[in-house]
Amino acid sequence: LDVVAARAALAGNDRLYRRLLGMFVDQHPALSARLAAALAAGDAAALARDAHDLSGLAHTLGMRELSPLARSLEHACRDGHPFALIAPLVDPVAAELRRLVGAMAPLRPLLV
Repeated sequence: LDVVAARAALAGNDRLYRRLLGMFVDQHPALSARLAAALAAGDAAALARDAHDLSGLAHTLGMRELSPLARSLEHACRDGHPFALIAPLVDPVAAELRRLVGAMAPLRPLLV
């Protein structure tokens, strides 16, 4: 996490940063399920929506690896690439989500 960039994006509001990180951890299962469902259904529009939301949130929270991965997925979906080229972009997003949430999970009680 790039805490310095995140604090700047949130005007130094540490309480808001902790709350948003907590929400991110809490919402991870639902987001992961939506990504998996959209992938299984071949729904590029749903993948694009979730990737867009995730990219913006990840950028705000200083998640330097996740934000560009999600942005690449979003752009591939919106640019009309064949689903065979879109699908492989989901796994790196999901893996980075798991990594981040796994790293933050022990801190969850502090993220309020």
